[in-house]
Amino acid sequence: AGWFYRANGADSPNATQRSIRPGFGTAITPRFGQNLAVLSTGAAADVADVNPGYVNFQNPGVDHAGGLVAVPNDWLTANAGDVPNDPSCPISATSGEDSIMFKLRVRVPTNANSFSVMMYFLSSEYPEWVCSPYNDFFIALIDSGIGTNPADKNLAVSGGRPVGVNIVKSNPALFTQCKNGDISCAAPPTASYAGCTGNAELAGTGMDLLNPAPKFGGNPGYCGTNNQLGGGTGWLKMSGNVSPGEIIEMRFVTWDTGDGWYDS
Repeated sequence: AGWFYRANGADSPNATQRSIRPGFGTAITPRFGQNLAVLSTGAAADVADVNPGYVNFQNPGVDHAGGLVAVPNDWLTANAGDVPNDPSCPISATSGEDSIMFKLRVRVPTNANSFSVMMYFLSSEYPEWVCSPYNDFFIALIDSGIGTNPADKNLAVSGGRPVGVNIVKSNPALFTQCKNGDISCAAPPTASYAGCTGNAELAGTGMDLLNPAPKFGGNPGYCGTNNQLGGGTGWLKMSGNVSPGEIIEMRFVTWDTGDGWYDS
């Protein structure tokens, strides 16, 4: 069984924040099965999609009604009350804008001791808003009776670190589908990023648009020659441990931190 909530595990997200698609853009296709689940802080659509239709992730973006809600308390408590962050970046708020949670309850097959899920995180905050108060996040929390999963329950990690835009600052393995070059030009000091291995998988997603306009006048829409609208992680595998026959819950959650703009 599955349910949709905001990040606080209550309230209802906007229906345009979720969709089932045969792919996202022209290059991101399902690794298993026939379809992808898409969750977004904006509209869960690429440039060719309908129901919901595409809205540029940067300008205009979508600021959904509903205001701030708390992010999952058990995860936050396990991280000493703070959202994990690069130590050189501004402290992130502990509440989220434009959040969506997909809670999934599953009975584990009697011959299973572990499982995996593939994920792909894309954000229009790359490159200009890396290391800013606007630290968009994705987490995947497991509730299981087995004790060998992460202490904070989060399976969405890369190189042992969570999936958040600011983590790009010190984890060059996090975003690999993007353009290398300057980052953080809207949140100085500007830095350089060299972790991108290509950007072909962004084609048709809306994150591949060049020289995008900023949401607000006076802000940069990109960083010099690093001039695509956004970037992404590439495919990441999330893995968890389970007991045969038990009932587990997974919570897949994404949110905007600090504002309701520049969508992921």
